[in-house]
Amino acid sequence: MLNPTEKQFTETIDEVGTFTFKFPTLINDLEADAAASKLLAGNDTPTVVAGNIATMMGTLSAVIVEKPDSFDLKNIYSYEELEAVYNVFTEKVSSFRNQSAVAKQLGDKKTGTGKG
Repeated sequence: MLNPTEKQFTETIDEVGTFTFKFPTLINDLEADAAASKLLAGNDTPTVVAGNIATMMGTLSAVIVEKPDSFDLKNIYSYEELEAVYNVFTEKVSSFRNQSAVAKQLGDKKTGTGKG
């Protein structure tokens, strides 16, 4: 498990590359939510897929420190690629004992608890 004082972590994602993420501060949580809202602007009833894409893109835009040159959030064509990166990030953040708002929304995947 990571110590919350370790503000960044690096993960390699198969067939995508190596990423360095930062542990989200409260302001990062707000930035992620604002970015997701901006992506969905004017769409009061987004599909589940659109909501998921906006959430993943908003979150990643606020927490990626370094990424492969080939990974560009504005030019992703594969939902699976986006989801793979997002899942690696959220799983690691969840290991911080649910200390961030992002982790609290994720809840415990094994028991199904959480807000999201």
